[in-house]
Amino acid sequence: MTNFLPALTSNPASESLEARAIEETKIFWIMIIAFVVSMISTSELLGEVWLPSTFPIASLPKAQSVPWPIGAQRVVTIDDWLQIKADTRPAANQLVIPRLFHVVRTVLVGRANAPESWEYTDIQPELTEWRIPIPKNLQQAESIQVWLQFGSPFNGRTGPKVIQPATNGSIVFPAREATTSGSKLRFEPQTFKDTVGYWAEITDSASWNFSTPRAGIYRLEVLQGCGAGMGGSRVVCEIGDQALEFDVIETGHFQRFIWRRVGNGTIKLPAANNLRFHLKAIHKPHGAVGDFRQLRLIPVQTVKTNGDIRAVPEDLVVPALVDRAPNPGRRVRLSCKSFPHPQLFASLYLPTNWRKGQSYPVIVEMPGNGGYQNQFGDRCTGKVEDASLGYGLTGGQDAIWLVVPFLDAAGENIAQTWWGTPPSFGTETSLQFLEEAIDQVVQSWGGDADRIVLTGFSRGSIACNYLGLANDQIASRWRAFICYSHYDGVKSSWPYPGSDRTSARIRLNRLGNRHQFVCTESGATQQQLRDYFDSVPNSNRFIVQSTGFRNHNDQWVLRPSSARRDLRQWLNKQLN
Repeated sequence: MTNFLPALTSNPASESLEARAIEETKIFWIMIIAFVVSMISTSELLGEVWLPSTFPIASLPKAQSVPWPIGAQRVVTIDDWLQIKADTRPAANQLVIPRLFHVVRTVLVGRANAPESWEYTDIQPELTEWRIPIPKNLQQAESIQVWLQFGSPFNGRTGPKVIQPATNGSIVFPAREATTSGSKLRFEPQTFKDTVGYWAEITDSASWNFSTPRAGIYRLEVLQGCGAGMGGSRVVCEIGDQALEFDVIETGHFQRFIWRRVGNGTIKLPAANNLRFHLKAIHKPHGAVGDFRQLRLIPVQTVKTNGDIRAVPEDLVVPALVDRAPNPGRRVRLSCKSFPHPQLFASLYLPTNWRKGQSYPVIVEMPGNGGYQNQFGDRCTGKVEDASLGYGLTGGQDAIWLVVPFLDAAGENIAQTWWGTPPSFGTETSLQFLEEAIDQVVQSWGGDADRIVLTGFSRGSIACNYLGLANDQIASRWRAFICYSHYDGVKSSWPYPGSDRTSARIRLNRLGNRHQFVCTESGATQQQLRDYFDSVPNSNRFIVQSTGFRNHNDQWVLRPSSARRDLRQWLNKQLN
């Protein structure tokens, strides 16, 4: 792997002086890289491009080689990143790679070993290959390096897998694992798409191979989108000699996906290892059939799990934060003029159906405390770029999603835990940043000032009241609130001033007649919340609901559940 730092040798006693000098040079540069990365808090500016904190600069020695079908490209992987290095200048100003079986969150292109040249770009999916355009200022480079960030660690495959049932018994057919047939239908890997799309030919189809360790009876659910005026196609799902037919309904946009239970009846599956799920169209009255992100066979007989979110496969991949201009389906850094430090930023996401000149609800999210980890493997970094709650609430459509950080007292750094600076934990800078970011979204990006919902996870849940109802001015901003895990005033032993119940009640008085949806992990906390609200006047303003999962993890909203369905319905009612 000549494009990465080699691993250190394990027997220095046998080295020559020259080899030892080379080895010491390697150690020096590894230490330098490690030192630089250790200074990164939430992000780093290398050259002219901002890179996410997960960019694996410090992990170069851990890179693993990947078998690759294109001899002129050298490929290694680190966690959810894949590096492709082309030793010759790509033809037609684009790098062509095999179609992969992953959702793509980020694409970076640059000259090899020259981070200052890196630029964000987009991927162009074809039927059996992906094309990565080379930016104009890099088209004369002799050697090109591409970084792809996926929605999960690289699976090492350039071919489909045999799908196995999930822990909850469902058999999930995601778009990324589809084998498409025909002239136009393909997998589109961008996070805001993540679909089999371009279904313009009725003869095109998609299929998945799967196995069932046990026989069972299943119903069919689909996650589909369809553009305005394009509904009405009829499709059929076939497994052996069984078939379920249904009509594709219009959703207003091809990337506006909704879950539906479809087909009349159920499918009975044997215990088998070589089954095929085939999706094809039998009637297409308009220009396209529709887009399909996922299809699921749900067992009629419930399968008991341990209540962990990982038992239920995700149906959403959160877009990566990039340093680019806002665009529908893209999540970008948003700075505030009063806080010029490059490490201080919010994240702004415009929904897939965003159009200039129209207005949209705004979901404002505040993240949890950083440095958290529990026995279930749940983690929270406290960083803006790692938040998930608002994206799961909306599915990336119909509403603008804004994530704001908490700042220290000086307004110069992100507060990874709580807000302000201990022991005073002042909120002034965090509130100022919050208001400026909201004003910017309303004034420049079509945010509807009358339909702003405040939400937060853990620390952010407490902050919905502690900051969101801190004074009459900020309290007047909100249409409704969604508080997930913890609530202001229920626990009085937090380290910041005013965490006691009396102070919390003063803040809660500013809620007025507006409503709050308060959700929490399964367990005793739900009853504690109900007891708290029973002592509050006009308690019908509050809905308390368990997520159905044991996890302290905002990623519960990235997968289907009855709690997410109820929360989305409540949110839609509040906004409309």
